[in-house]
Amino acid sequence: MVRNLYEIARRVFSPLLILSLLVLCLSSCVAPPVRQSTVSPVAPQGKYGAGHETAWARQARQLEFEGDFLGAYKEVHDPYLESLRPDLRQWLLRLLDKMSLESLQRLKEEETNNELRCQVLEKIFARLDDGRSRSGEYAAVVRDILTNCSLSESARSRYEQLLQSYLSGVEGPSFTVGCLLPLSGEYADYGNKILQGMELALQVFDEHQQPNAGAGIRLLVRDTAGDSDRVRELVASLAEDEQVSLIVGPVTGQASLYAAAEAESRGIDIITLTPRAGIAAHGEHVFQHFLTMENQAKALMDLAAGRLGFTSLALLYPSTFYGHQAAKLLRGYARQWGAELVREVSYDPTSKDYGRSIKELIGVEKYADYQQRKKAYEAWAKEQKASEEKEKPEVEDSVKVLAKEIGLEADELFQKSDEDFLPRPVLELDFSGIIIPDFYQRIRLLAPQLAFYDLTDCRFFGTRGWNAPQLAEDAGQQVEGALFVDAFCHEGDEPRLLAEYRDSYEAMFGDDASIYDAYGYDTMMLIRRVLTALQQDGQDVNPETLREKLLAVHDMPMATGITSVSPDGEIEKKLFNLSFQGGHIVPVDPVCSQGRD
Repeated sequence: MVRNLYEIARRVFSPLLILSLLVLCLSSCVAPPVRQSTVSPVAPQGKYGAGHETAWARQARQLEFEGDFLGAYKEVHDPYLESLRPDLRQWLLRLLDKMSLESLQRLKEEETNNELRCQVLEKIFARLDDGRSRSGEYAAVVRDILTNCSLSESARSRYEQLLQSYLSGVEGPSFTVGCLLPLSGEYADYGNKILQGMELALQVFDEHQQPNAGAGIRLLVRDTAGDSDRVRELVASLAEDEQVSLIVGPVTGQASLYAAAEAESRGIDIITLTPRAGIAAHGEHVFQHFLTMENQAKALMDLAAGRLGFTSLALLYPSTFYGHQAAKLLRGYARQWGAELVREVSYDPTSKDYGRSIKELIGVEKYADYQQRKKAYEAWAKEQKASEEKEKPEVEDSVKVLAKEIGLEADELFQKSDEDFLPRPVLELDFSGIIIPDFYQRIRLLAPQLAFYDLTDCRFFGTRGWNAPQLAEDAGQQVEGALFVDAFCHEGDEPRLLAEYRDSYEAMFGDDASIYDAYGYDTMMLIRRVLTALQQDGQDVNPETLREKLLAVHDMPMATGITSVSPDGEIEKKLFNLSFQGGHIVPVDPVCSQGRD
């Protein structure tokens, strides 16, 4: 019976066992199915790896649920920058899509990562463009994107076209101005400031439009990127592809020379915006609208010699192209005003010790003699002080009693003879004023050394480089009363047009106005005046008529001063006479108050 049961079990279960073993073998040769993850397979990095995100991720999700998208963005921000996880980047972009325009504008100022900041700028642009909110910020955002963000050629072209369309102000512009400015590169700050001034001028056109007066001015802006070699090609493109009759810019001297040569060869008017002297002399179609050294030298000598009567002057200048140019021009204008530069001394601009040059300015032998007399006087004064301290109080009291009895002052009893008295030495100079054509960075080092060498009784005169409020803070009393010239007043009794311009600029851009944006503004105002004159006379707008009307501009009130165009094409200013008074820069005569109510 048992044997029969065993035989039955063997026959039934043996095949099942073999089948199970076969299945097990086959299953071990096939990979098990894997569940797909929704998170990108990025290895955890630092404390913000996937295994450590619970606390901040929970907080971010809660803030997002509550509608605080800016707060959620800030929670995800650092984890993303630490780990660079693609899923966190997508989270940030989703939050940007949900943010209000106000939150995006706030984030634009706070975001320090350039890649993320560019994402913020693009979201702001999309909101402004979709809503047709063409405020001053629209152009500023587009320029910010063009300047600071990495763009494909097609995207860059699109943004440039949108900016130009905005700046044109109207559909179907009647006049196009080519504009060459360094919006990126080393000189980007200057270029962007000038462009902002131009943008403000275009808005003024819209607000104060007279019938057909400057209507439809369109700017075609081209970024030179500070590369002088590109400007010929850019001028050619504006002339051939856009058929412009007028170009504004560039900013640097070398670029302006190249652009002027190309524009002149094509018969196109160009208004360069460089301080480099002589640019306007390179052709009849070449104009120059920025404060030049010649303009400054003429105004400075008129102030010093013509108006204040300083006919014996010294010149202390840096051994640079700027300094040598200033010396040459000041020498010529001194003769015109009947003055003389009795000393001309240069100094090494790379040095921080100007002692050798200052002694040469005074006269080496003269200064050595003065130093000898000064040391003798100081030794004598020290002895006198010591002897006075030795006198006993009771003796002084008895002297006072005696003096009172005989009706004299106590000091009269002890008058010293001429042999006992040593006069304080005086540094005798053959000039009464010193002209220093340089900039704030060196003046603040030079002024204390001039005081150290006892040049304190001279009046200092300077060029526009002195017009820096920081100089009053750094040098203080050592520059008190110094006089200088510029086309821009920082403070004080500003002329009415400059005060109005400053208020408008700061309201539109939220930044301090400067001479660069003011020149951009005034350049567009000048073009507007010329176009208005052509329209009133019924003349066609072309390079010849533009040039004729530009040369006819005389004594035009502008933010940067009373303006006239000279026959050689230089656009000159009646500059403001300024001075340091009580730690502030103030105008010193009615010239800076011209036109103020």
